[in-house]
Amino acid sequence: MTRFSRFSQQGFVVASVSAACVLLAGCGGGNSGVSTTAAAPMLQGLAATGAALANAAVTAKCATGAPMVGTTAADGTFTLTLNAGQTTPCMLQVVGGSPSVTLHGFAVDAGRVNITPLTDLVVTKALGTSPTIAFGSYDAAKGNVIRAGLDAAKSYVNTQVTAITGQSTLLDLLVGVFKVGDADDKILDSLAAATAAAGKTLSDLRVGAAQGAALKPIIQIAPPAVVVPPVVIPPVVIPPIVVPPIVTPPVVTPPVIAPPVVTPPVVTPPVSANECAPLLPKAGDSLTFTNTANPGGAMLGYRYDYTNTTYQGQSALALTMTATTNGVSSTGVTYTNPTTGAYLGATAAASNSTTVTTFDPPDYQERINNAFYNVGQIATVAVKARVTGPGISTGFATIGGATALTMDYTYTVERKPNESLSVPAGTFANSCKLQINVMVGNIKLEGNDGSNPLFSTFFPVLSASFSQPFKSTVWLTNKLPQMPKTFIDSSSSYGTVTSTQELTAYTLAPR
Repeated sequence: MTRFSRFSQQGFVVASVSAACVLLAGCGGGNSGVSTTAAAPMLQGLAATGAALANAAVTAKCATGAPMVGTTAADGTFTLTLNAGQTTPCMLQVVGGSPSVTLHGFAVDAGRVNITPLTDLVVTKALGTSPTIAFGSYDAAKGNVIRAGLDAAKSYVNTQVTAITGQSTLLDLLVGVFKVGDADDKILDSLAAATAAAGKTLSDLRVGAAQGAALKPIIQIAPPAVVVPPVVIPPVVIPPIVVPPIVTPPVVTPPVIAPPVVTPPVVTPPVSANECAPLLPKAGDSLTFTNTANPGGAMLGYRYDYTNTTYQGQSALALTMTATTNGVSSTGVTYTNPTTGAYLGATAAASNSTTVTTFDPPDYQERINNAFYNVGQIATVAVKARVTGPGISTGFATIGGATALTMDYTYTVERKPNESLSVPAGTFANSCKLQINVMVGNIKLEGNDGSNPLFSTFFPVLSASFSQPFKSTVWLTNKLPQMPKTFIDSSSSYGTVTSTQELTAYTLAPR
């Protein structure tokens, strides 16, 4: 794999020397002199995300001295001049663009310095934390931390970006000279397209970079969620026991007394309740979960609340699902028949996401729920997903544009033996266990004819990243309307990625 070459980061000094002027006086007097004037050192470079960041605010904080501020030109270039009190290394921040982005760069010495999403990830990896927070309190100590980790950070970012885009560069990420529109700049376009297509942002990649995690799995599009697939166990039918008639032989002298025939009682074995069928939900039920991701340890919160409502003119039970991460929440509502639990419909999740996903068939969840499972039995359900929205139209603009991204999911569900399960909310004995595997394939772009030169290079790499299988294990109990635990493993050749969702608290309405 190609890695970035390391260029020396020497100071950039422009000097002008005046010519010596020698004057000889005829009266025996004279002098000679040489004057040297050095221009002040500067930080010069380019701020870009693929497109140039024009008229963006640039700020540099150095090991000593006051911050320097400036504005980028229309082509994204900028120049900041250091005075005598300002010494390197310096950390830079640019804020601008539409939509607005905040990016960071780092200068070991005066001279060339780039500010791009790649330099931002380099600084994040070297720091091991948010560059935005570090910039607010930047000092010489933080500069030394960044400088010590630069080589490893640049190698890491090069490896991760190559895995995502299928493209690499020989330029030093921090100081290499490039311009908007050239081959090295196209790498930024490809990274932006992959990130937007997954409904993610640079902030999501920063979380992984700070942990040194694989970045490609972070921007994979997750499969549609699987809610509790209830397990249906057929009724146990006990055949009637027919006792044959007892024939007493005729009485002959001397009389024969036939002993009484005692028929043993028929004992019907008790039939246990279906421990695998989830409790039929009821208005007033509320469940809270936490979801912990690895790597990174990011924690999400989920809450499920059931209320009575109407849906398309009929009585319905509404399940409002609220997901919260980093203080930002999104909600979605599913409607079911309050008596039978049959699926009626759903509304799309409301959030700040730039993509919307719809599924065909729309009742795929009910089809999974209606599958029949015995221990060792396997059921299969196929679903087609279609992703639309600004994240698709703008995310794929650099490779010819798109109106939608489509893909097929295949769920394979296998019943495992029951086991006792303990989660923060309690212990649930004799819980049912299901293994659910999800395969993704047939990934296509609508509204793209494939004529763009970048399409044949970039889209196959993106398709391969989305086609990684997902494996999950879920536990069910007839004590709850939702699964008390779910474990998802989306690990691949690009790295290990898992998440664990567990029930932390619940309230059930009276039954």
